[in-house]
Amino acid sequence: MIEVSDEDVWDSNRQADPHLKSVRFKSWPYYSQWLEIFGKDRATGENAVDPLDLFQELMHVDLEQV
Repeated sequence: MIEVSDEDVWDSNRQADPHLKSVRFKSWPYYSQWLEIFGKDRATGENAVDPLDLFQELMHVDLEQV
């Protein structure tokens, strides 16, 4: 369940994104594991890496030359 300190905050966020309505009272059984894995990481769009680019970097291979 998503807990908020003020219902007005929840209502404001829900109005901005109607999809939030369905997750308010949803159970998140893996939340503690996700918190341990991801910590405070947030996707911001900065330094985003395409999966293919990441694969090429990890493999040190230029797939266009293969």
